[in-house]
Amino acid sequence: MSGYVKKIAVVKQVKSGFSADGGSLSGLVKAETYAGFLKVEVSLINFAPLTEGRYVLGITDGLNFVTFEGMNYEGESDFNLTSGFAFLVCFCHTGVAPVASAACGQMACALPDLKEEMTKRENVRPKKENKNGAAYDDEAIAEVNYYESSYEGGAAVRAAEKEEKDGHAGGKNEKAARTVQSEEKQRGVREAATAQDKTAQDKSKKSAKEAKSREPRARGGLAGGDFYSRMEGDIKRIFSTYPKETALEKAVEGSRFVKIAYGDDKYYVFGVMTVEKKPRYICYGVPAQSSENPPPSLKGCASYIPVDGSSGVQGYWMTYQDAATGVSIQIGVS
Repeated sequence: MSGYVKKIAVVKQVKSGFSADGGSLSGLVKAETYAGFLKVEVSLINFAPLTEGRYVLGITDGLNFVTFEGMNYEGESDFNLTSGFAFLVCFCHTGVAPVASAACGQMACALPDLKEEMTKRENVRPKKENKNGAAYDDEAIAEVNYYESSYEGGAAVRAAEKEEKDGHAGGKNEKAARTVQSEEKQRGVREAATAQDKTAQDKSKKSAKEAKSREPRARGGLAGGDFYSRMEGDIKRIFSTYPKETALEKAVEGSRFVKIAYGDDKYYVFGVMTVEKKPRYICYGVPAQSSENPPPSLKGCASYIPVDGSSGVQGYWMTYQDAATGVSIQIGVS
């Protein structure tokens, strides 16, 4: 796949007992595909350091799987992020326990498959007993319903899984049948998600064109709403964890921004723009010294916001998500 695709999702806690201060786990995960490569950057918030075991991260597009340790991954891959991705943070010691997850687009249904794949890969490692000398009880972990429900489509997925279970009960070739049905389900979900994404993008482009004269920096989208409401708790935790980007807040009235560091001396900004005190856009930006040319990967989907250059940064190339729908806003090119 030669085209560039970038998707971002908010990390949500699915299992307690792993936070640094007793609060909830959260964070952001950004996945990019370009020229047959996959790049993943993760920022985890409030995760406690481990005295034993390790955190293993996994990501899937529904067909392909990648697992890694650390906050970054880059390598050759057949990943297709058009319909989004599913992401898990698992605690691995004598078993695999999902502790946090993220889902972009309609890919929450792929989380169980991702957990299964991570378990298979972890099982090739030498087995260990726990402190009491007992075998690890992975069935207890499997009961955690980490893919259920703040995500859209959760009820439909659960209903489909119930039909699958009932239909195969007592069958002699249950394992083979489940494999075939799982592949068919994934294919159907991806096709439906792609069609839904295209419809949403078409509507977003139409709104962006109509709003062009009124909103030169972030054209298109709807005020709202539902998407922001679902993410509000996580967004507030991000704002309370990372340092402010005051230059951007001064440049954009009614906005709030923070800096999120990754790699060596690198960072991006995350923020929310409001209109009449209501969230309008969820924003992601990269620092830049010039407004002449955006980074090649951001052409057509980012606008430049200049700031007071006293901190050494002249401005930011900014991308936008509609606060109501979560759809990425396409910036008009003059």
